[in-house]
Amino acid sequence: MNTFSASPCRVRIHLDRIQRNCKRIGPAERLIAVVKSDAYGHGLLPVTHALAQCGAQSFAVGTVSEALALRAAGFGCTANGGAFCLALLGAPTPEEMAQAAAADIVPLVHDQRSLELAAAHGSPGRPLHIAVKWDTGMTRLGFAPEETPALIEYLRSRPNLKPLLCVSHLAAADTPEQDAYTHRQIQTFQAIAQQMRCFPGLRATLANSAAALGHPLAAFDLTRPGIALYGGNPFHGTRRVTIGAELECAMDVGAPVLQIRRIRAGESVGYGRTVTAPHDMSIGIIGIGYADGYARAFSNHGQFVVHGERAAVLGRVCMGMLCIDLGSATEAQPGDTAWLLGGPGPNTVAIHELADAWGTISYEVFCLLGRNARSY
Repeated sequence: MNTFSASPCRVRIHLDRIQRNCKRIGPAERLIAVVKSDAYGHGLLPVTHALAQCGAQSFAVGTVSEALALRAAGFGCTANGGAFCLALLGAPTPEEMAQAAAADIVPLVHDQRSLELAAAHGSPGRPLHIAVKWDTGMTRLGFAPEETPALIEYLRSRPNLKPLLCVSHLAAADTPEQDAYTHRQIQTFQAIAQQMRCFPGLRATLANSAAALGHPLAAFDLTRPGIALYGGNPFHGTRRVTIGAELECAMDVGAPVLQIRRIRAGESVGYGRTVTAPHDMSIGIIGIGYADGYARAFSNHGQFVVHGERAAVLGRVCMGMLCIDLGSATEAQPGDTAWLLGGPGPNTVAIHELADAWGTISYEVFCLLGRNARSY
């Protein structure tokens, strides 16, 4: 289980599915597995252990604190040997940069300030390994392509720094209609990487999940899959949806049926009386609400599965409870599980169905629901 949760909602993580997804993406030794934000809500250390069993050696997290947790567990131990822990947000404070240097964590540097902060924490005898981030069209963190010659000269004059990675990020690799933009980013990055290869052992990484699956020219030395590891198809809703169709959602989420009630035609349900029974109905009171990450926007809108039957949300989603129309789920009993994501049987709510109904993307769904108590 993960940290304490007051919710009766339970999350089941299928590590075997993550392992199979990893194998579908490509050779594990050529991946930087993205396990940031508690592995997208799936559990940082259990997921990293599972991926390591598949052959993954290097991992990308968001922060230095996440990287320290991986290092303490023995992952990404030797940058010189090819395995590393990459902190994608860098080390923005002197304290974090000192921690990165002491633990052989690879911070991302993206501007002059972060570069100078890194330089202050390495030495010629023990240079600090860094990942140099370039902005090739995402318009977030990164050096501009025209800064490449000056940056190379700066790095050549700093034996206390060792560039380990040349990094950029694609803005629209999951959008086929923007392929021309993606190809321009790939070409821009290729030109930068060619110049940066003057540093021995440097490797280039550009491809996210969408590019790893659908843009082979973006592969370079290492790819950085994230959402695809957890079963989110980056091409969902596009003409390339079949590319990621075999990915398996690694998260099931269920909540207990607390009570079953019969209501008469004309009786209202829940706060605000937003729904009135059109006929006599059997309803279930379910132990999950917006405090557990199930959005209030699902009021009169969401879908659950009970005993293989779909059950619609009735009335408003509350802080820790909601009501569903049991309809044909005549076998339902208090103590049963109502599944809002995955679960047994063929009639399950898929991750992209849930995300679409939520008006968001699979990334956010995983991160929010994954905060509840987990089992593996």
